[in-house]
Amino acid sequence: MIKQFIIKNLLSIHSGGVGGKIWASIKLAVVPAAGLSLSEKLTGWYIERETYILILAFSLIDDLILGVWKHLENHSFTATQSLLTLCNTSKPKNSRLVSSK
Repeated sequence: MIKQFIIKNLLSIHSGGVGGKIWASIKLAVVPAAGLSLSEKLTGWYIERETYILILAFSLIDDLILGVWKHLENHSFTATQSLLTLCNTSKPKNSRLVSSK
């Protein structure tokens, strides 16, 4: 049940529409946060800041690895575009954002 929930939402994030991606991201973020908050209230155990930062860092690294793997499977991976996206130094070529000049 939990595995299907995670898989369904990850697939929605990677291949769904914008609204679906946002909703799936919210669901994947809120469910563990609510469970963790409830368990902290019941047990009195809290995650320290350093532990939280480590969890966050490893989550970002895992996301990068899964993204590269997905694009390697789809044969749409380029190292330069990956680095540019990771560093957020360039706009995507087909950007639909309207600049306010």
